[in-house]
Amino acid sequence: IHLGPVVDPLPPRLGDPSRLPNALARGLVTWTAILGGLVLLAEVGAIPPVPLALAEAGIFRDVRRDGGHVALTFEPRGLWPSDESRFLFRPGDRVFCFTAIFAPRGAELALAHAWERWDPAGRWVETDRNPWSMHGGRDGGWRSWTAKSNVSPGEWRVRILTADDIEVGRVRFSIEPTDAPAGPMLVRKY
Repeated sequence: IHLGPVVDPLPPRLGDPSRLPNALARGLVTWTAILGGLVLLAEVGAIPPVPLALAEAGIFRDVRRDGGHVALTFEPRGLWPSDESRFLFRPGDRVFCFTAIFAPRGAELALAHAWERWDPAGRWVETDRNPWSMHGGRDGGWRSWTAKSNVSPGEWRVRILTADDIEVGRVRFSIEPTDAPAGPMLVRKY
């Protein structure tokens, strides 16, 4: 890159044309190494074979289809609430994990929500694994959700996994039991 006479007093030179084949060979070797490395990482499970991106994830009181949208119901807390990362659990409640995942059009994948709680022994313990299939991408991400009603107080997380157990993302939240009546609910459309 030539940045001008003040920064770089020497203008760019084309150089000796006989060096062009060597430069092309070095470039080919570099790109082959990069692509080979990506293939190797995909084969050993370090990266998913299809590019995936978590567009949205959260914990909610209820998740329902509403026409072309999904209605996400939650009890707002805090200054900018968007989900329930602190879930006040009342008898009969269900906890919903909603995710939207971007994937290339035409992709067919098996994914799962792995529900895990923090054990007093100092480790995450999987309590449930809810699989689903994803067929093709869509604007806004592929929307899916799972629910759980048998939860205990404490720290929880839901990991979004591929069939090869590669983590696409995760949602952390806490469960706190309460007998207090529910406050006003907000519904967010996605």
